[in-house]
Amino acid sequence: MPFLKVFIKDSQSLVKFEQGLTIREILESADIRIRSGCRGTGACGLCKVRIIDGNLSALTQNEEHFSLETDIRLACQAVPLGDASVEVFYPAPESKWHILNSRYRQMIASSVKDKSCRCAADGYKVAVDLGTTNIMLSVLEMPSARWIGGRRGANPQTEFGLDIISRLTAASASEYSARKQQESAFTAISDALKDIADREILDLSKITNCTIVGNTAMLTLLAGCCSDTLLDPASWGCIAQCVVSNGRKLLVNHSEPEHSIDIDLVQPFAGFVGSDMLAGLYATGITEFSTPGLFIDFGTNTEIALWDGDTAWIASASGGPSFEASGISCGMPADAGAISRVLMPDNGSSALGFEVINNTEPKGICGSGLIDMIACLLKLGVIDSRGRFIAESQNSYSLCAEALKININPRDIDMIQRAKAGIAACVVMLCRRSGVAIGSLKRICVAGVFGRYLDISNAQTIGLLPRLDPAVFELWENAALIGCEMAALDPEYRQRLDSIRKQCTILNMGNDEEYEPVFFENLYLGCIEGMN
Repeated sequence: MPFLKVFIKDSQSLVKFEQGLTIREILESADIRIRSGCRGTGACGLCKVRIIDGNLSALTQNEEHFSLETDIRLACQAVPLGDASVEVFYPAPESKWHILNSRYRQMIASSVKDKSCRCAADGYKVAVDLGTTNIMLSVLEMPSARWIGGRRGANPQTEFGLDIISRLTAASASEYSARKQQESAFTAISDALKDIADREILDLSKITNCTIVGNTAMLTLLAGCCSDTLLDPASWGCIAQCVVSNGRKLLVNHSEPEHSIDIDLVQPFAGFVGSDMLAGLYATGITEFSTPGLFIDFGTNTEIALWDGDTAWIASASGGPSFEASGISCGMPADAGAISRVLMPDNGSSALGFEVINNTEPKGICGSGLIDMIACLLKLGVIDSRGRFIAESQNSYSLCAEALKININPRDIDMIQRAKAGIAACVVMLCRRSGVAIGSLKRICVAGVFGRYLDISNAQTIGLLPRLDPAVFELWENAALIGCEMAALDPEYRQRLDSIRKQCTILNMGNDEEYEPVFFENLYLGCIEGMN
């Protein structure tokens, strides 16, 4: 893949891109913002860049209208034909909200391409995936179903705890805490919409509908109900009913009083299996196949579905926040500056190599980089299968990145071991209860932001994923949001999702006496144990 070298004032980035994208799309894929006032149509002329080197597509009519100098192009019109270098004149202000990348847009386009005929009314529809750690949302224009923009940002409810049990406990103990968690989530959604509106010249008063999916705990907190119920294991088999009574007021305080927005919470399954799982199954279409498949939505609360051709066997595992590198000593989200890949030494070197998102100065390591690093240390014999450093005098390992050292210590490794053991044990138990042999799986869909940079081979090395042919694995950055968009565009989505629900069987691993021994077996680094 070619690279675009980007110069902005005193900084520079190197962005890998897919052929056919405009400079603006390439910049946004790396979360580099450039001023724009026309949604990328070439009408405003604000996104001027200077071409330092490289071959680009011919001038468009809109560019000719501005009588640009020889080395000046509009970022929204110019398409690099290979490696190129550009200087950005007018960068847009930074934001706490990250732009969804072009690869994600392409996945959306292929998933919703047949939906526009079902949406007759003008306006905008909003789709939201409310995660424990991150909130992702997108805006679609009606009736064309054209994707306007998307954002990803931190869920502010982390103030009340990194995990869902802490947040539910806080909400159960205090009406004030419950109300603040509800308000903070709606405020975050509103802020993300305003961020899209400012950039894409969007009239927020034309939003007609907001469809929301999420895990059961997040939907419960958003609805302001049932937190006590979720804290009681005896009620985990019951279907939670989440209805927002004051969501319109909380979400659209920027709109006229008579403006009405329908808040549609897609109802969860039960216990800790939410509607994000349902949306993921809808997006991947895994239940439409006659052959076995596996769907894993990695997150703080990881949800797993095993499809046997007739029934989807579903369970959840507490992965903790480690997959988002939260709680890791040098951890950070998968944003610019994060080490996303760690590579085995080459050319006679003894040091591990690494790749940084946007090829900027490294600031920390994200979840996928951490998986790579542990796998490399295991292969090199620096740590053993128990996750312990073999040299008695060693209690950490450092990736030397010029002035910054990225350290990994036994506690970091232990967090990953516990998270991967819970997921591996879940997969083993689903195989046992469904009667599906792991080797018969024809599709394994890996979803979640964590999956964007995940190296399948290294995930197999530590026992996070089954050791099968890489060809069966599919990386979905956020299947839940794509499924949510499909639901927002489909007037008949309730019937379609109800049809999927009827094919599902929920298993509570806490009630399965075989789960705990399998969990302990899989604390070791290596192939997933218990498959036979």
